Amino acid sequence: LSRISARRRDRRGAHDRALAEAEAVDAELRRYAVAATRHRPQSERLTGRRAPQLLNVAYLVEDSRRTAFAEVLGRLTADGRRPAVRVDASGPWIPYSFARWDEDPQAGPDQEVPA
Repeated sequence: LSRISARRRDRRGAHDRALAEAEAVDAELRRYAVAATRHRPQSERLTGRRAPQLLNVAYLVEDSRRTAFAEVLGRLTADGRRPAVRVDASGPWIPYSFARWDEDPQAGPDQEVPA
């Protein structure tokens, strides 16, 4: 039981370290985006990988900042400072990720949408 418990703690510690690294990458990339939104992580079946997806984030980046965003992304993934995470990027995509079904398009920025 002690070995099983130790393995479980080690796995949890590795997961926590990887999540912290992923959060640091996300924080840096958000500096270059107009908006960012998190989606539910995809399953291993959908990603085709054995490791779980920790974060699934979409970034809305202005065209004028696209090159800087790509350079930062490249630096963050190539510098080896975050060995516990693998960062994949795709796009550009249409900004559908930022459309909200729960917002009234007629409401002003200070108005609440009735529930």
